Amino acid sequence: MRKSRKINTPISAALLLISAVCLAQNEGLQLPPIFASGMVMQQQDSVTIWGRGDINSNVVVAPGWEDTGSKTVTGSDGKWSLRVATPEASFTPYEMVISSKRDTLVLRDILIGDVWFISGQSNMYASFRGFINQPVYRAQEILLQSNINGIRLFKVKDGSSVVECDTIEGAWQYTKIENVIDFSAVGFVYGKTLYEYLNIPIGLVQCAQSGSKAEAWLDKGSLREFGRVDLDDIVVREGLGTSRPTLQYNKMLKPLLPLRIKGVIWYQGEANVREYEVYRDLFPFLITR
Repeated sequence: MRKSRKINTPISAALLLISAVCLAQNEGLQLPPIFASGMVMQQQDSVTIWGRGDINSNVVVAPGWEDTGSKTVTGSDGKWSLRVATPEASFTPYEMVISSKRDTLVLRDILIGDVWFISGQSNMYASFRGFINQPVYRAQEILLQSNINGIRLFKVKDGSSVVECDTIEGAWQYTKIENVIDFSAVGFVYGKTLYEYLNIPIGLVQCAQSGSKAEAWLDKGSLREFGRVDLDDIVVREGLGTSRPTLQYNKMLKPLLPLRIKGVIWYQGEANVREYEVYRDLFPFLITR
């Protein structure tokens, strides 16, 4: 990071604090929360796994479906990544051992199936609790049928940042009523339908934010290339909002790259209604990015 100038304003102080929060600490072998016990990994793919460790140290990743592990070396910043080939989808629970010279992490009950990324604004963010005077149709019936071991949920904590982060908040959860009730209703019904039709494990990663515009989910470089979004609007005015360029990308999406997934479901557009002509071109641009 570049050296900061003397802090003279509350806004500058806020940005400095946000930067500190978004940078992960290097304290031995670490994984982002998207890699944890109970997760679903994308089937028949070359899945990237990444994390942090001691500087210039060996890291070995040994998945239970392989006879041998894969090895890499951390960089001068402690970061590491490598690719692991995954088998066909099955309900067989696997373990994965990730080790360095002084640390060993064991991930258990890993399923191999299809992973879907669930994003957008309030209509995707809405849980089975609904909103005020906006209940979810058949919510109780669906919740009573939601105890399905083959579906796993990961909900990224919503938030905004004016700088790119390398860590997120969230955890893999089993589909018990107490977990499903606060998950995306649209996303869960979509995943449950796939599960019943395909009979394979399904992982659902919710990364949605109420009121967010399409440009909030794109990085600054891509928006500069698009050329029709005011990047000056990134500047914080009266706190962080949900409709400004790059804010959700920085906080919620960037830390998940390069997660391997089957596909994306997206429910968004209302926040861009006043710029519908720009959105007509911006949304296809977002898809290609």
